Amino acid sequence: APTWLVGDGSLPGRFGVYPFVALLFQLVAMAMGGTLSLQLAQNIMGEGATTSASLHGVPLLVTLAGLVVLFLASRAHARRQVRRGARPGGFRIWLTALITGVVLAALAVGLSILLAGRGTLAISIISLEYRFDAVDLQLALFPLIAGTLVAGWGRQCAAGAEDGLIAGTVRSLAPGLGTAVRLCGRYAGGVALAGLVGLTVLAFVHHSPATGLATLFFGLTAVVEVMALGHLSGLTAQTTARLGYQQDTAYIWSGAIQQYTGLWPMLIWVAIGVGILWLALSWSRRRPRTAMATSWFAMPLAFLLLGLALQWAGTVRFADNGFVLQGFYGLAPAWWTPVCLLGWGIVVELLARFVAPLLGRRRKRRVERQASAPV
Repeated sequence: APTWLVGDGSLPGRFGVYPFVALLFQLVAMAMGGTLSLQLAQNIMGEGATTSASLHGVPLLVTLAGLVVLFLASRAHARRQVRRGARPGGFRIWLTALITGVVLAALAVGLSILLAGRGTLAISIISLEYRFDAVDLQLALFPLIAGTLVAGWGRQCAAGAEDGLIAGTVRSLAPGLGTAVRLCGRYAGGVALAGLVGLTVLAFVHHSPATGLATLFFGLTAVVEVMALGHLSGLTAQTTARLGYQQDTAYIWSGAIQQYTGLWPMLIWVAIGVGILWLALSWSRRRPRTAMATSWFAMPLAFLLLGLALQWAGTVRFADNGFVLQGFYGLAPAWWTPVCLLGWGIVVELLARFVAPLLGRRRKRRVERQASAPV
């Protein structure tokens, strides 16, 4: 038999190439919200036993890279249509985006099922059958929802279509919501980048270059959790191990956090403070000038969406049925994180309406005094 199937005693040789290729596809499925499940069927001298484990954790860099590629591809396709003279309306744009989301979800689920890892490994008197995949409900929902929104956003940016029924309704209920979401996204991206760089430097200095490099690629989930803590929410740990169900919530100032990380996570407050100030000034200049009471809703709603995104992206779950760490273990931002972020959105709205104009007028008067001062 070929050595790439039978192997020469090395790990890839023992398992073959296919399981490692399958694992790459399942990691991509995890980036789309899937939960990696592993089932092992052991046969030791005629006696069988089955164990299983599952892991839910989103490789966020892969997720972000995929969404950026989808946005760029959708925008490029829409620009190509515009150059050909086509001017699709808002309904057609979002219908096409929905089809894109459906196709993306079908491909994600189909490839994860088709390329599920499976095989048999014989070691002495032990025969081990294994299977792993990342198929679950989220693997269908996340590509459908995120794919539709990102594809529609990319097409609308390029086509410049007029508002459809949905966009017009949203604009009337929360004027400026699109601008608020874009500014909030830049704020979150800046804070996350600062946190990721800081976490990578700490890992590089206090541990090793390899740890720093691993943190750079896989530490974004930890950064999301630190962002939730930095916005004064909590981090909830759950376990159903042999001691029974336990749930604990810690905050950035809690001893449980400082025991493992020290005071370093509090540095995120610097990035948050600078970001909130920039966001308030930017929103003060760009928010719609309207007397509608619903104009107060845009920035709080944008922060509410950010809170939901933090709670989803920062969730890590591990379930074990038959291995050494038997039980369920979970770590996620506290359930009230979206409500907490909603409060931050209200703070930004107040700063943009009442504080930022005062700062702008003071700066304008200072510039005028400097211009009128005798040389």
